[in-house]
Formats: sequence, structure tokens, C-alpha cells
Amino acid sequence: MRILLRHRSLYRYPRPAALGAHLIRLRPAPHTRAGIETYGLSVTAPGRIRWQQDPAANYVASVTWEDARLPELSVDVELAVDIRPVNPFDFTLDPQADRMPFSYGALLPDLAAYLDTTGAPFAVGRLAAEFLESLPREGKTVDLIVELNRRVARHVRYVIREEAGIWTPEETLRAGRGSCRDSSVLLIAALRSRGLAARFASGYLVQLTDEGMLPDQPKGVSRDVADLHAWAEVFLPGAGWVGLDPTSGLLCGEGHIPLACTATPALAAPVEGSTDVGASEVQFEMRIGRLGHEVRPTAPFTDEAWEALRAAGVATDEKLRAAGIELTAGGEPTFNSRLHTERPEWNSEALGPTKWEQGLTFARGLRSILRHDPDKIMVGEIRDNETAQIAINSALTGHLVFTTVHANNVLDVLGRFLNMGVEAYQFVSALNCVLAQRLVRNICHHCKRPVKVSRAMLEESGLDLSLETTHTFYEGVGCIECGGTGYKGRTAICELLDLSDRIREMILEKRPTSEIKKAAREEGMRFLRESAVERVMAGVTTLREINKVTFVE
Repeated sequence: MRILLRHRSLYRYPRPAALGAHLIRLRPAPHTRAGIETYGLSVTAPGRIRWQQDPAANYVASVTWEDARLPELSVDVELAVDIRPVNPFDFTLDPQADRMPFSYGALLPDLAAYLDTTGAPFAVGRLAAEFLESLPREGKTVDLIVELNRRVARHVRYVIREEAGIWTPEETLRAGRGSCRDSSVLLIAALRSRGLAARFASGYLVQLTDEGMLPDQPKGVSRDVADLHAWAEVFLPGAGWVGLDPTSGLLCGEGHIPLACTATPALAAPVEGSTDVGASEVQFEMRIGRLGHEVRPTAPFTDEAWEALRAAGVATDEKLRAAGIELTAGGEPTFNSRLHTERPEWNSEALGPTKWEQGLTFARGLRSILRHDPDKIMVGEIRDNETAQIAINSALTGHLVFTTVHANNVLDVLGRFLNMGVEAYQFVSALNCVLAQRLVRNICHHCKRPVKVSRAMLEESGLDLSLETTHTFYEGVGCIECGGTGYKGRTAICELLDLSDRIREMILEKRPTSEIKKAAREEGMRFLRESAVERVMAGVTTLREINKVTFVE
């Protein structure tokens, strides 16, 4: 997504002011994930801009005004950015840094400033000392930094704090809340306490409109927004500087655009300078807009874009015809043919003469298989009466038939066959058992952690509320192995209906499904939901996952 970001800082003075040299740190750092297409910085004339890089490789504009008094100072940034999704775990650590603790070795002198715990911004008292002592010290490095970030996000409630300055870790923990800069300083203190080089990052945070394409998931912002933000970065051998946002508890993504990354917060101030008159008014403005029309499922094409798309399609068709290439699209996704590809029934219509003819050919072919007297027959899917009758007759004459039917559960399969016009007595005589299954995601064993499940979640899941204190539930926190999702691999949950004489009689008597289900349970049948809960209790998957694919009865 290409965006244009405009950022203005305006300082008004009660009378014309003489400005000393200013340092402006509002240019994206070299390691930003976003693609910087254009960048422009302007200040109130006659300011002269000279670019330099500080010891941490941040771009710093040194601005001077010679023999001038200004009623106001305006600092304007215009930035065109190409933001594309990135995987924040897309890195590989050096082998010696894979587990904590580790040594930086030859890099230690260069990282000394980022390991210092004695600076005033990182001062700790009793609360901070207790908090730091409670944090993990050993384990896989990536898992450890993820956990430190999560702990800070959990302990500090995010607020927008307008007053100047940054709280120390002790002040932040005492208040139980803090701005993004306060949380970042606390996280830096936590990382350094574990021997990890960490630095303060000031930058832009761009959040694009949530298109709402993922059902049952938390929704993001309702409009495109950008603002100045702060986070922490930790240096990991093999990965370099990795961003951690303690406000969200997540690793930094494509929307985090670092401007200045320094050992102490004071060196990352966006604008730093002096005047002989204090500002009487300060204004801040951030505007964001999209460049061009980026194709999105929820945003319609403009008329111009649509006409261009149609023209491209016509040109493509002409080239294909000139090359003698013909394209067709099957009207029935599970029944296609290489014959008569030009006929409507194989392109857009549901039925037609050739489709009917070839359908009968398929049925004759299925019957002909029986003449070879196979021991086992696999019918891919039963969707109509004729195929159902062939399968049932095959089973009644001694063949072992396997097939599939689309249904929500095993009991619905019974109704599906009856709706196809199959006589109940034939169906019951031929059927031995029905197996239904669903797939659920497995918790990633690389980042699997115990979690506390709320009473509301237990109640929603139809479980005993006492499990809140008597059972340990697990979730994946997200790591490089699972791409940050917390899940890796899948497992099946199943229910098996074995047709006993009692169940057969109930089907013949056309008893209600609820009664058949009760009888099956009495005979020991385990249903999908029960199978899913067993997977949760065994620590294989999560309650959220099974609640998406099964229902509480």
C-alpha cells in the first residue's frame, strides 16, 4: 500500500524570536521495513538544512538561522511510503545466541552504551526491582524477548500522556499506566537486566484501515491513521536490531517507521533546539492519504480503473485468439469435461444435452465397475439418487463401499440419504458406520505457554467453571517457527456412529434425530464437541480454536 504522509510541527512565539541551532530527527532510519519512495523536509525560511548521521546511523538535520528573528517556526515533513506486510519473525539467530544467556563476544565494546543500567532514565526502586526479578532469565532467546514484551504490556495500561518528560521504570510501575515512551523505557530496563543490548526508538506508527476480512477476529482501526510513537529495539546476533512494541505487546511490523534509535531517550527527541523566547503555542498535525488506487476486496474500482481493466481483458483475448488458444470455464466445479468445451453447459449453464449425456456415461461406467466384482469400491462423493442406489446395491451384494457425503455431522448423513430418495430399509441394511471429522490447528510447541482462561470463556465453551483453578490451559504466544500465529500443524477431531440393531430400528421407525443421538450416546458414542474438548484438555489446541469449528450442545 502506497501512502503519502504529511507531518507539521508549528511553534508560535509571543514576539519575534532568535533561534539557535536545531537538530531535527524526522527522517526514516536506514533499517526501516517500509519502502521510502520520496522524502522532503522544510523549515521556516531562511533556515539552512545540513544533513548528518549520528553515531547510531540516524539521519539528523542540523538547521541554523543567521541574523533572523521569526514569529513562528514551522517544521514540515512529506513522505511517500510503500507499506507491505512483513513477518516480524523473519530472521535467523546465530547459533550461540539461540538460547539465553549468551555473550556478545567481540561486539560487546560497540554495544556497551545499550547495556548500561545506571543511567537516570532507567532508575529502579523497590517496585521495579521486584518486577525485573520476576522476569525469566533462561530459555530460547526469541521466546524470552517475546515474554518480556508481553509482561510489560500486561503490567502497564497505555495512556496518552501530554506532559513532557519520560517516567522512570519505578514511576511507571507505581502508576500502573504510561505513555508509549514510558513503557518503552521499562522494556529497555527489562532487556538490559537480562544482558540484552536494547535502545529507545522514536518513529511514526502507520495503521491502515481494517478491511474486516477475518471473521470472529478483533477489528483494527476504522480509518487510516499515523502518529509519532515510541518502542524498543533489542540487538540479537544474526538478526540485528529487532523492534518490540510494549504498547501492544507485539513485535514491530511494517507500520513502524523508525526515525531515531538511541541508547537514551533524550537523544531521540524529534526536534531539539533553543530560542530566546519561549513558544506561546505549539500545534501538531499529521495527515495521511493513499497514493493511487490500491486494489482491495472491499473497495470498488474507480470508473477509470475499471475501464482500464476491461481494455486489458479485451487486448488479452485478442492475443489468445491470434495464437489459436481457447479458454473455457466449467459451469459445475466437480464435473468437468475435455469434450464439447465450447458448449454453454460447460461454461456458464448448469445443464445441457452433452452434460446430461456424459453424466449418464459416468453412471454406466460406475455400473460397469461392478461387473469386475471388486472387493472394495471407493465412490468419491454421493450427491444424487442414482449414485446412492449404485453404492447401496453394491454394499448389499457383498462389496465393501467407502464414500463421502457432505453433512454437518454423522446424524445429518442419515437425513441426506433419505432426502435423495433412498428407502430407509435399504439404507439401514447397507450402512455399517459413519465417521465425521473436522480439522483444528495445533498449538505451536515452540512457543506453547500456560495461560489463564477466564470464567466467561469457560462458560461460553460450556465447561465447568472450576477448571479456571484446577486445570492448566495452553496457548501459543507466537514465534518464528509458527510465523507469529501461535499454531503449527493440524489434528483431526472425529465422531463415529456404529449402527447397532437399536439404532437401525430407530431409523426405520423414523424417530427424531434427538432420540437417535441420545441412544448413540448411551451406547458410548463420542461426539465432535467432546473430541474437541479432549484435545484442549490434553494441551493440543485451544478453546478459541474449537469454538470456531464446533458448537456447545
